[in-house]
Amino acid sequence: MQKKLKLIFAFLISLPGLKTRLLCFLLMPAQIVFCQGSRSQPIDLSPDHVFTLENAKIKILLGKDKPVIFQYQLKENGALMMGNLNNSAPAISFYKEAKTVMRTRTKITYTSSLRDQTVKYRAEIMYENRPAISFELLYTLTATGLDITFKNVQEQKDFYLLNIQLPDLLTVGGDESVAKLAIPADAGRLIDVKQASFKNYEYEIDWLNPILAGIAYNAKVAGVMDTRSIENHSIVRVYDRRGVKYGSFSMNLMHRLKEYSLAEFGTVIQATDPKYLLKVQDSCKVEINITGDYDKDGEVSWIDAAKILREKVDAVPNPYYENKTFVRAFLARKGSTAENLSFRDELERIKQFAAQTDSAACIIYLLGWQYTGHDSGYPSVDKVNESLGGYKELVNLITEAKKLNVNVSFYDNYDDSYPTHPGWDPDVICRDPQGNLMLGGAWDGEQSYLISSYKYAMKSGLNRISYTLKTYPVEKAYFIDVLAGGYHGGRKYDFNPASPAGAQKNFEGKLKIIEAFNKKGLDVATEDFTGFFVGHAGTFG
Repeated sequence: MQKKLKLIFAFLISLPGLKTRLLCFLLMPAQIVFCQGSRSQPIDLSPDHVFTLENAKIKILLGKDKPVIFQYQLKENGALMMGNLNNSAPAISFYKEAKTVMRTRTKITYTSSLRDQTVKYRAEIMYENRPAISFELLYTLTATGLDITFKNVQEQKDFYLLNIQLPDLLTVGGDESVAKLAIPADAGRLIDVKQASFKNYEYEIDWLNPILAGIAYNAKVAGVMDTRSIENHSIVRVYDRRGVKYGSFSMNLMHRLKEYSLAEFGTVIQATDPKYLLKVQDSCKVEINITGDYDKDGEVSWIDAAKILREKVDAVPNPYYENKTFVRAFLARKGSTAENLSFRDELERIKQFAAQTDSAACIIYLLGWQYTGHDSGYPSVDKVNESLGGYKELVNLITEAKKLNVNVSFYDNYDDSYPTHPGWDPDVICRDPQGNLMLGGAWDGEQSYLISSYKYAMKSGLNRISYTLKTYPVEKAYFIDVLAGGYHGGRKYDFNPASPAGAQKNFEGKLKIIEAFNKKGLDVATEDFTGFFVGHAGTFG
């Protein structure tokens, strides 16, 4: 029997155009993914088959029968940046209830129209001959590229859209004199397509990937893919097509989560109940920018594209941090003898620093100033660590340090909460899809739980800020641990059916915390750099 199957499969893949479709079907993940188009079929770029978007700088060719970008032309030098070489439609993942659906019972159709430099594609998904899901993708010409907008999702009863993968938005080939990709992951990577191994990797925002941008360039033109969404995933891949290596960027537009974490450092499992397919965003936008030698230094490189990204950042650095040393002073940790400096000890260190630097300006954030040391007491801030000298010694440290041009402030935490402290409130803790309180890390032997940031800000978080600043004489600067880092790189999910919150809503809660400090005259710094906190957090540690 096995031998017969091998012979049948060998015969099938020998048929023209069938190999790609068979592989797409056989390699499908758990949820359904539709692969359309065949590499063996040449792309028809005649006016009958493409929409043309054009302005004084660029010309872009799009498919008429489905949302696909074929190529970009930079008019200043005629250079081309490739898009989707395979003429493949978006890969759409969806569930019926919380179960996978059968490809053979599904049909996807697109209707398209061009108006005012925008091509609108409306997708209609039928399952077993009845409507399941519909959505729109808008491709709008901008001065320097293209905006792709995902919106107007409609889900019929029992159907749930998970994500839409836009394949190969930017592509460069190894047969070009220059073919490189640049990504921000792991402090930045430059990929030479000719030398790289074949790989396909999907990134989300986390500790090692602060933004979802991707840069592709050849000798004459560079393309930048970016999104303001904090939920989407960027995809970079190097693959073979007809004996030539290609490198490309795709974007996965996330609508619902199909899996979830039971804890900050715990098991990730698939949803089995559709009410826990948490909707994370209704719409989003992907931006494509095309440029040549942007900085006029004589060559096209990732630096040209990076400068475009930089100019899109509207944040202005806070001048308060100029010419100041930035220090996190670890005073105490529960049970540790190595980390146990009193407030008087820290003042002596500050005096020595001032003497050696002619009182150079400095900001010092104290770790372990509260309760029994670092990572203790949260979310309560009503008790000063007595082992370090207590409240009076803390106030004396802050007051005397100011005379030496040193601003002593706090290292705090608005993500973790412990049930053994008076500020504990289970109503503001994230719930996992089983309805349980969501676990955070176990710090120094004590289990923490993850605060639902939006609910906390609306209920009691802002009161905590008022109490802190009335009780302690800290000013101008404040440090909040893992606000932009930690769980999912600063993103947080609350599956509570009564008050569900995805990463965007919880980010809005974190912004309310930051803005409350700002209104009191304090800038907020935080641990770890994550792009969507730029312009809100003053600096990153």
